[in-house]
This record gives sequence, structure tokens and C-alpha cells, in this order.
Amino acid sequence: MAHHRGGGTGGGVPALPVGSRVAVYSEPGVIRKAEPLGPERCRYTIEFAHSKEVRTFTSPPTAIVPLRGSRERLSAGELVPELDHDVLNEALRLSTIYEFERLVSLSSSRINLEPYQVFAVHQVISRFPHRFLIADDTGLGKTIETGMIREELAARGRADRVLIVAPAALAQQWKEELRQAFNRDYVFYDGPYLRQLMEKLPPEQNPWDRESRIITTLDLAKRAEIRAQLERTHWDVVVFDEAHKLSARRYESKVEPTQRYELAQCLAERTDSLLLLSATPITEIGTPSMPS
Repeated sequence: MAHHRGGGTGGGVPALPVGSRVAVYSEPGVIRKAEPLGPERCRYTIEFAHSKEVRTFTSPPTAIVPLRGSRERLSAGELVPELDHDVLNEALRLSTIYEFERLVSLSSSRINLEPYQVFAVHQVISRFPHRFLIADDTGLGKTIETGMIREELAARGRADRVLIVAPAALAQQWKEELRQAFNRDYVFYDGPYLRQLMEKLPPEQNPWDRESRIITTLDLAKRAEIRAQLERTHWDVVVFDEAHKLSARRYESKVEPTQRYELAQCLAERTDSLLLLSATPITEIGTPSMPS
């Protein structure tokens, strides 16, 4: 197997962009970070599909091989034999159906959803970009709606990395409900766990890249040093519970953002899907301006 030239041309631009599907020693994974080391070398941080481990490789010498599926081949305009063309065309048709049509995870769900919950999930899934405020009253199942939205996005290959930011009093409740309802395990990042993790990892590795599904507390994430770490990674889905706590302060004609507000803006720029949850009415001035 030939080595892939991991660096690139044009002043060290990575040849393989973040998000590329690749194989390292025949193990499939996704590039989460690419750092050029010069015109011909690059350091890649790769999350592996089966083990969910995140490891770092330098190429060359390590062979980083791009994985090209049916979509990539069609997008590249490759001419293939008629039978292969029919197979690729059918694969593209089916993948499009599952990405953009009905709710595909309902048939395998153990949850009995209320009609208003199905409606909310469908509204989020059928629109893009996903920037939504879910404002059901307390006890009406915002956690379940959020879990179903995540399952739907995951069924479409768009929710591998999920971050849930909640008040400290609700973080463990989120973890238990998601495990019971969807059989999904999330890692809870609090202060002690994060410190232990950082002691074990190399200094250059971001602890927030270590896990794919994370629950953390709002007051931990808003700290300047933690927000700096979060600014160096990307998420498929970010959820803020008790989103009314992300408000800005207004003094006459001046608006002063809080640390929580700035955290929300930071993460909104680094996620494909953003969900704000609140049972409290939110005024226009109190809602963070999220990029579309």
C-alpha cells in the first residue's frame, strides 16, 4: 500500500480535510484535526469508527488512505461499467431517502412519543440549518424530543459528536434518561474528571476530542480556559438545556454579554445542529444571536 502524502501543496495546506473518511492500517476512521507540518507532511487526529478511540498520526510515514464510497465516486464523475452504475445509482437513491424523508428511527425506538413530540422532531429534521429553540413546558419531554432528534440525525450519519450542556443539577438526570430511553451512554465531564483526563493525555491533545458523546455543566464550560479548549474542536450536535441562562445584560442602550452567552456563541459557530431548550419565556434581547 502506497503512503499518502499527508502534507499538501500551497504552503502546507492539508491534502485531506477535516471530516474525510480514511483508513489507517485497514481500520476506518474520520479525520477530526489536520495540522500541516510542512509542504510534504501533516499530523492527523483520527477518530476510529468501531473503537471510538481518537489517535494521532503523522503522514508520511504513516499511510493515511482516503475511503471513497459510492457518493464520492459519483461526485468525482467516474465512469464505471453499467452494472456498477446501476448499483451506485440505487445506493445514492436509498441514502437520499433515508436522509431527507420520513423519521427513520421511530420503528426501532422503545419510546412511545406523543403527537406533539413527533411534530417537533419532524420540524427540526426537515429543515436546515438546524437552529431551534424547543420551549415546551416543564415535564412535557424536552429530553425525549432531543434524544429523538439526535437519533434521527445519527441515522442520517450527521450526529457522531454530541455535546449536551446543562445546569449542574440536571446533568446526571440527562445521562440517566438518555441511557434508559435510548440505550446511549454519554460521558459526564465535570471538573475532577476533566483534570484527570488532561493528566493522562499528551499536552497537544484536546480532551474534548477524546469522547464522541459528552454531557457537561454550563458553569464548567463557560470558564475561559475550558471555552478555549472547546473552540478547538467541532460538534455535530450541541444542546443547551435551560437556555434562558444564556442571557446578556442590558444597561440602557448597551448590551453586555455574559460568559454563558459568549459560550453559546462560541459553540454555535462550531456545530452543524444547535438546540436550545427552555421552559422559561425568553425575550429578544436575552437570546444569543446564533449564526445560521
